[in-house]
Amino acid sequence: MYGLLKGWPVCLSTKNTILEAYDGRFKDLFQDVFDADGFVWECKSDDGDVQSDTVAQGFGFLGLAHRGKLDGNQKLIDYALLLEKVTVDTVEAGQMTEDLAQLVGDTQKWLTTEGFLEAIADDLDEAMA
Repeated sequence: MYGLLKGWPVCLSTKNTILEAYDGRFKDLFQDVFDADGFVWECKSDDGDVQSDTVAQGFGFLGLAHRGKLDGNQKLIDYALLLEKVTVDTVEAGQMTEDLAQLVGDTQKWLTTEGFLEAIADDLDEAMA
């Protein structure tokens, strides 16, 4: 509650897809604090994961292209753009994890995380050849 003690505006970021019961309880506790005292932000173990999602949406594939831009590294920019294209193409070709497959429909086949990463690696190898 350091932010509250300092009088800073703070916010809550949670990701129910990881531990739904834990995150739900976490959210409820902070809603109580918010209702009583104001806006709250508490960091927890998956905060980096939530923040990396935000960076990825704002700066492209996990921020790599942005890092390349900051460093003047065109090879990194090119790699990040290729990796992003390969990932999208892999999903559009029907190779995806269960969470995405559920959005497509009941009959969509899906891969484990490891299988999905292998599919991307294979497609990336092919694209770089």
